[in-house]
Amino acid sequence: MKERKRNRKKGFDYTSDGIYFLTICCKDRINYLGKINNRKMELNEFGNIVNGQIEWMEHQYPYFIIHNYIIMPNHLHILAEISRNRGESSHPIEMDGADRVRTARELSLPSTPENEFHSERTDRVRTGRDLSQQCTQENDFDFEKSDQSPQKIKSISALMGALKTTSSKKIHLAGNLHFQWQRSFHDNIVKSENAYWNIYNYITQNPEKWENDTFYDLN
Repeated sequence: MKERKRNRKKGFDYTSDGIYFLTICCKDRINYLGKINNRKMELNEFGNIVNGQIEWMEHQYPYFIIHNYIIMPNHLHILAEISRNRGESSHPIEMDGADRVRTARELSLPSTPENEFHSERTDRVRTGRDLSQQCTQENDFDFEKSDQSPQKIKSISALMGALKTTSSKKIHLAGNLHFQWQRSFHDNIVKSENAYWNIYNYITQNPEKWENDTFYDLN
């Protein structure tokens, strides 16, 4: 039997503080989540569900800080950090945690013809927060104990598993019973500031370069 390719770095503690570049694909690269129109990503109902669950994760797991993300037609990219103390940086990238979050979510890159989709992304983030609050109120996916007890740090694999499981359930409830994520996910441990900004800008510009993307598919 052919040995399955290892996706995680052997021996690495994926609960440790650090910044991670994460990619999850839809099964068979089917464009379940929306489409690219004029180099901008337009989320459909199922893409909006995924967007809501990404924002729900940051609400549910305070140590999981999302710096930037993009939902594409058949995959998503997340640049995120595990930080036990959101106010301090425990890695070589010299930016304080709170400002990093604001930079990625609100400031992002200046609004120009090349990256106009950021203004639309702000609305998607707001929608995601509304959905995440609703999900929390309904206690649909209460993975953790009460707020009164210390929160155990989940591994990156467990966090991505929570995202895939909760989003799949909501998409199935919304009527798409065929939706599936591809097994596992891709990760890259970000070790330098230069790598961080290369990845950050790659995520930002992903819709503009869709036709040249590794995951491009017209199905």
